[in-house]
Amino acid sequence: MKIKEKILTLFESQKDLTIKEITDSLLVSKQALHLAMNQLIKNSQVIKLGRTPKTIYRLNSIKIKEAENYENISDKNIQ
Repeated sequence: MKIKEKILTLFESQKDLTIKEITDSLLVSKQALHLAMNQLIKNSQVIKLGRTPKTIYRLNSIKIKEAENYENISDKNIQ
């Protein structure tokens, strides 16, 4: 199982996680974890909340299809 899959599995048991909590659970380096988290954030699977040193990560609750639908709406139609 890849690191990203392990991270997503870990989020099933806990709602919010920090990098430290994830590294302690998965026994991976912070560098490898940050690379995987950045890819998950880019793919809209995980969202990042806060700033260092209080950054937490959470699964994205908005479905990707729903987000794509909102992107196609023009500013005029939103108002």
